[in-house]
Amino acid sequence: MLFRLASLPPVEFQYRDDLNAVDLLTLFNVGDEERLFDFPERLHRLVRAGWIQRNRRAFRVHPLLQEIVLKKLRRKFNSESLAIHLGRRLADGNQQDPFDKLPLIPLTRVILAERLASDHTLYKVANVASAAFMRVKDWKPALEYQMISYRFKRYVHRRNSIWEDLSYAHANLFQIHRSLGNISAARYHSRKDLNAKREAGITGINLAKSMDAVGLLSEDLGRYKDALSAHQQSIVIKQALLAQLDERRHKLEADTDGKPTLTDQEKIELELSLAVSYNNIALAFRKCNKKEEAVRYNLEAIAIRERNLHPNHPDLAQSYGNYADTLFFLMDSLDAAMIYQKKAVRIHQSKGRYNPALAISLNTFAQMLMRKSTEEDAFRAIRLAIKIRRIEYPKDHFLLAPVYRTFAEMLKATAETGKAKYYIDEAVRILSAYNPDHPLLKEYVQFSFELAGISIK
Repeated sequence: MLFRLASLPPVEFQYRDDLNAVDLLTLFNVGDEERLFDFPERLHRLVRAGWIQRNRRAFRVHPLLQEIVLKKLRRKFNSESLAIHLGRRLADGNQQDPFDKLPLIPLTRVILAERLASDHTLYKVANVASAAFMRVKDWKPALEYQMISYRFKRYVHRRNSIWEDLSYAHANLFQIHRSLGNISAARYHSRKDLNAKREAGITGINLAKSMDAVGLLSEDLGRYKDALSAHQQSIVIKQALLAQLDERRHKLEADTDGKPTLTDQEKIELELSLAVSYNNIALAFRKCNKKEEAVRYNLEAIAIRERNLHPNHPDLAQSYGNYADTLFFLMDSLDAAMIYQKKAVRIHQSKGRYNPALAISLNTFAQMLMRKSTEEDAFRAIRLAIKIRRIEYPKDHFLLAPVYRTFAEMLKATAETGKAKYYIDEAVRILSAYNPDHPLLKEYVQFSFELAGISIK
């Protein structure tokens, strides 16, 4: 129970004024080891008394309760074993348990801040903590812990030239900075990741994943030709790996008289990784208005994911949504597009009302509903998309720009020009700060001038 209570993050919030340590000790019975086994009931008592609060994402713990728990743990374990135990618990998270959705934050901070363990143990703890935050897409603390790990790796690298570890850190930092909208930092770590992989002689699937990352970053920046090139390189690598795997599989079957081999799971993982690249390149082709190529890769991705994933899997929803976008924006096939987008929305909704992936589908779905003249449903969809993005990302994150632009178009269609102008101007401000050369920026600016009654030739 002590470790589980230590996992509660000390986020600031309003506590009741009448809380005191005597009541806490009565509820918690911190000195009575025999009575600490019934964790759920003890937790609910603490929640009812106001010592613990909860929000959408996590539980929050009162600092006094946290202090008692930490003192108890540090009396029970020496610092090194405590750090190792912490690392194991972080790595062994059960996603169904709300206490394991975020790592053991208070304890981690104490160990790292006071350097209560060896450098190597501290590095491992920070690395696993960052990975735990990345799993739940809590990017700011993920960055904090990853930077601790990264600094250690750079120090070790200066002595031992461990390029592989450094590449792993750069790849993680790229993902975190891209998710936070820190474009310059994302580009820096993307380049460093590729350089480290070259120095380490890393090829195969890890190199392909780095090319996927380069392609995604190029798409964010509106450099669609660069994105196509990166995704094509990734696809070539993955297809070659699949061919090698099939050849090895046939050889194994020949050596075992046709009995089943153990390479099926490896092949499934490779195929699913290839589906990621197909999905990415289809989006890049759509941005370049290449209909046939976009449709072909969309369908390839759907076929692989339908063959290997559960029908309710979010990756399958992503492929349905991408194909719906292609049908809607390039093929003008509204009815077919709505069928696939509804599938995507249904799957994303099953994962939670504020699921970040849901906002992507809702943005296009709202435009489809407007085309169908069902304005009330369309506005409900786009408002939810905006709400999700505002919850998930900082207020100036580049992913808010497309939903603001969609909302502005819908407001214009209902003659709410003033509101439409506000939202498109917000989209222009965000996108111009993110990348002044983005190809969509000119389109956004023209729309803003149009709403202001200014003609641009």
